[in-house]
Amino acid sequence: MGISYVPIAELNELQEKEMKVVTISGRDIVVTLVDGKPFAFDRTCPHEAADLDWGMIHRRTVICDEHGYAFDLESGECTQPPGGPSLPLHPVEEHDGKWCVRIES
Repeated sequence: MGISYVPIAELNELQEKEMKVVTISGRDIVVTLVDGKPFAFDRTCPHEAADLDWGMIHRRTVICDEHGYAFDLESGECTQPPGGPSLPLHPVEEHDGKWCVRIES
């Protein structure tokens, strides 16, 4: 199994709590910066497939605009309502002056 890093943004390109959609291997991923830390997660809400980039970031949680489901950006756990479906997260690392999503193949 190999690991690759897909550049998604320059280090200074992401703004706090602003969401940017990138497509990696045909999959839409949202990237954001919270307290200086980058996060990446699937664009599609696991509850009913709404676009999470229409929602909002509150602290380290993304809240779906459609039904109010909330997901922890550290773990992907559904925090509202508790026990809901988890949100797939993607590791983000700094490489060569860029934020990159780590992909395992």
